[in-house]
This record gives sequence, C-alpha cells and structure tokens, in this order.
Amino acid sequence: MMTKICAICSKTLVWPEIFNCYYCQKTYCDEHSQPENHQCPKVMSAKHIEQDYLRRKGVNITSGRYMAVCKQCGYQTEYTDIEEANEQRINHIKSNGCDGNSVKLREHEDDKKADKEFEKLVNQDPSRVEGEDWMYQCLSEAKSIIKRYHTDYDALKAFFDNTTYELYIQNDNESAYAYINLLGSSHFPIGVHPALSKDTPENQRNLVVVLIHELLHAIHQDWGHDKINPLEDQLANLGCYFDALVNLRNLAISGKMRFCS
Repeated sequence: MMTKICAICSKTLVWPEIFNCYYCQKTYCDEHSQPENHQCPKVMSAKHIEQDYLRRKGVNITSGRYMAVCKQCGYQTEYTDIEEANEQRINHIKSNGCDGNSVKLREHEDDKKADKEFEKLVNQDPSRVEGEDWMYQCLSEAKSIIKRYHTDYDALKAFFDNTTYELYIQNDNESAYAYINLLGSSHFPIGVHPALSKDTPENQRNLVVVLIHELLHAIHQDWGHDKINPLEDQLANLGCYFDALVNLRNLAISGKMRFCS
C-alpha cells in the first residue's frame, strides 16, 4: 500500500487521499492540498512577476526561470527558479530599503517564447469561445446548476457576470480530471484531461460534474476538498448527474484519474 506524509501536518496519507500540488509538487493531505492552504511558495512568488499576462492563458508561470529586478535602484540578479528569485527579491528589499512594489520578478526571454508556443497549442482553434463548443455548453450547464442550487451564496450571479473561463486539453497532469488556475483575479483557465475530450454523451455528463468541482474552487478559493467535495456531490445529485458521479468514482478507483491535486 502506497503511503506518503503531508508536508504541512505530517499526517500519514494513503492513496487516493494523496495530493501533489500542481505548482510546488510537494505532497499534502486533502486539507492542505490547495496552494492557499499550504502557502505554496511558488504561487506566493508568482504574485510578484513583472507582467501577469500569462496568468490568463493557462500557462504554469511558476515553472520558468526568473531574475529579481529593482526599478528603483537598478539591482538585478542572475536567472534562477522562481522561489530563489523571490527570496533574493525579499532580501534586497530588506537590506536596501527599496519599495517592495518596485522590485519584481522578470521571466527569462527563452521561457517567454516557450510559454507563447504553449499558448498556441492551447488555443489552436481561435473561434473556440464560450457557447460555441460542446465543452463550453457543459460549462454553461455547470454554472446553471451552481446558481440554481447553491442558494447560500448570494453573490453567485455577480461572480459569474464578472469572471471568464478558458477550457483547454491538458497533458501535464495525468492524475487529474481537470485543474483550474486560480492565479488570475477574474479569468480562470481550466485544463481538462484528454480522456474527457471526446464528445460523447457520457463525457458530456462527466465534464459537467468536473466543471462544477472546478468552479467551486474559483468561487470559494479559501476552501479545501473537505468542503468542495461534499458540496459538489450535493449539487451534482440535485442536478440529476448522479450517474456521472458514479462514472468519476469508477475512474478514481481504477487509478486512472481523480480530482485536482
């Protein structure tokens, strides 16, 4: 039996209750699996990137090489990983007294080019916008179910009116049905597993439930899976998607996929 230890609370974990952070790749329990619940150093560092346009494109911006750049005094470091670059940024602010808002992280030009190539893969069909693709129809259905049955959240309509979503097929996380990028403030890219990419009646219903799960993460960014999963089950059942819940459970039991890590 495979067991791991949570990097935060040292709880012994048994599959399938083992979660690896998409960004820092460390292992956590369900309670600490979301980046905000373990203060993910890569996500915390990403908040200081000089330009944030890549946050809107589904690119994992924490994986590139960065330098710390001070626009106040001209200080620059060598390129390194994002965590070390942010540590150098913090040390510079402390030792030189420069304004923290003036010291940013700058991505390596080669990594920017690689990110743009990834963007092209994600956006191969430029006409694919919300409402014009079967996956976006599933997204619309997931939103409708949440608005209809998640009645204890009064700001839902305003939330959906002021947020946008981008669906793309992800190939870099084999264990996840899908995962959502929460680094943006109003635009949320959602990567969908290739196994759910074929337009079939079963996949349509499975994807609605998966998107309910990911949308709940966007709505309740301070919630862990201990709150997300029960609500997702409740909403899926109220929306008459209980068969999809069973299908997804079977995929998890088989070891093929599970919800976002």
